[in-house]
Amino acid sequence: MTQGSSSFILLGNYRSKEWLAGISVFLMSAIISASVLWHLDTMRINEMKHKIKDLAKENSFYLYKKIDQMMALSYPISSTILEDGQTHDFESIAKKLILHYPMISEIALAPNGIIKNVVPLSGNEKAIGFNLFTDPQQRSEALIARESGKLTLAGPLNLVQGKEGIVGRLPVFKGEDKKFWGFVIIVIRFPDILHTNALNDLTKNGYQYTITRIHPQTKQLQMIAASSNKKMDHPVETIIKLPNAQWKLHIAPTEGWHDHWLLAIGTTIGTLISLLLGYVAKQFTELRHHRYLLEKRVYERTSEISETKNQLHTLLDTIPELIWL
Repeated sequence: MTQGSSSFILLGNYRSKEWLAGISVFLMSAIISASVLWHLDTMRINEMKHKIKDLAKENSFYLYKKIDQMMALSYPISSTILEDGQTHDFESIAKKLILHYPMISEIALAPNGIIKNVVPLSGNEKAIGFNLFTDPQQRSEALIARESGKLTLAGPLNLVQGKEGIVGRLPVFKGEDKKFWGFVIIVIRFPDILHTNALNDLTKNGYQYTITRIHPQTKQLQMIAASSNKKMDHPVETIIKLPNAQWKLHIAPTEGWHDHWLLAIGTTIGTLISLLLGYVAKQFTELRHHRYLLEKRVYERTSEISETKNQLHTLLDTIPELIWL
């Protein structure tokens, strides 16, 4: 093998090492950049989740307090029902309560589950004589209220009057044997009750939400309210505990958890830095190889000169001997 061929092979090996060094540094830098970017994105998402959890707790508590406050009025109303089953001053008390709580659309009494008294009567005439236990839509939740003996929130329901509302039913028991008398009913305007909450501010601030429940009769998920039809991305869930019922509030960022623009910018910057470091590593390795080759050539040239010098000295030493001959 000639010296030129050997030098060519050696140069090819050096070139391979230079590219290998550059690619290795690029890959290592890219992995580190991706790890840093992922860590920062995870921190940002965790911070968002904490913020949304606080928002969910705040909204769920406010909604619970508004509904529970109005549902609790059924207890003083039940005091208008005497032990013999007759009522006393129901209409005047109900009118005063509705005046102070405009979110209540009606207050009613339903002996044996059949609505007999309604305040206000205007607009609610169709409710008179309505039997809760024979209506397919309201029967199951009326039975739950009666059998549990507790104030029970039902709905949202499509009422017989043609409007929508959430209905609180307090079962009343009278007599020594605590026989079931009927219900005190309070109907809250829906979805108006949601508009008094801070839920509307969520959409303005870049969040979407849903409120759901498991329907007690069908055992299926029922959508109570939703800010949009868009599918939610891993929403934060909070339970709203209501009288003998449970709703769930789900909140998620409208545009998703990841900031795609920020990720794109971070990825671009990380790639450019990785390319720059890879290029610097390649150039540095190439410089080292050139320096090594230069030193090697200087050494080889020096050796050649030294050998030539030695040969010259040997030749000069032999000249006197040739002259004497």
